[in-house]
Amino acid sequence: GEYVYFLDSDDLITVNALEILYKKCKVDSLDILMFDAEVFWDNESVKESVNWSVNRYKRKYIYNDVLSGKEYFDLLHKNQDYKVNVQLLFINKQFYFNNNLRFKEGILHEDNLFTFTILLKANRVAHISEAFYKRRVREGSIMTVKESFDNAYGYFVTYLEMINTLDEVELSYEQESEATQEILKILNEAKRIYCGLNINERNKYKDLSPKNMMVFQNLIANNTHGNVNAIGEQMDVYKLIDEINVKNIELNSIKRGWSFKIGRILTWLPRKLLGRK
Repeated sequence: GEYVYFLDSDDLITVNALEILYKKCKVDSLDILMFDAEVFWDNESVKESVNWSVNRYKRKYIYNDVLSGKEYFDLLHKNQDYKVNVQLLFINKQFYFNNNLRFKEGILHEDNLFTFTILLKANRVAHISEAFYKRRVREGSIMTVKESFDNAYGYFVTYLEMINTLDEVELSYEQESEATQEILKILNEAKRIYCGLNINERNKYKDLSPKNMMVFQNLIANNTHGNVNAIGEQMDVYKLIDEINVKNIELNSIKRGWSFKIGRILTWLPRKLLGRK
């Protein structure tokens, strides 16, 4: 076929969805076509326990333009309409394989990394404000089970890989600022989850490879104190820029703009620990 679509085995999609998505992609020569979803519950007890999920997959605004993925990421993130679910993406197969796009194996929350990467690499993206996808909320799913070390580790790996993605794309100042905030949000999620684990779950990071254990220890285990829910929100990128200007940090060797330099500053520690430039 010409397009790639990922449908979870326990969810549903409307009968005419793929036809509509296909025609729209053909007419507008799209790399990615985004759409929305509605949730339904297996039973009332599940509905009561996760009623926060009602509007989780519906965007608040209508987006009619064909834009680059970078522009859409920036716009959606600013509007708090950014959704990471790959089930809400209809993807051109040639674009998918030309960019060697793959899911990171062996982790939870892989959608966060995949959607972040694929959007920033797409040239032509559009959105249809239709809830074609029907997301089932059930007992025993990732949404409803108790969080474990695997959840924290998934966000940890996603954080590191998202930093790599920034090295592969050219972004404007505004776009990289939004991307950096999303990356910090992922790190904050890893810290939040790790903070709430029991001692046995926390110690599982010691079973990682020596390199990953060292990085996890420095980024997560040794930097999680009390309530960390607001860590990401407290990181003001623009304030950081002012501080960098005041301190007159020498970054002339970096050839890209200030937004990239800010990203380098924010990600200095993991780069150092991983032995990257």
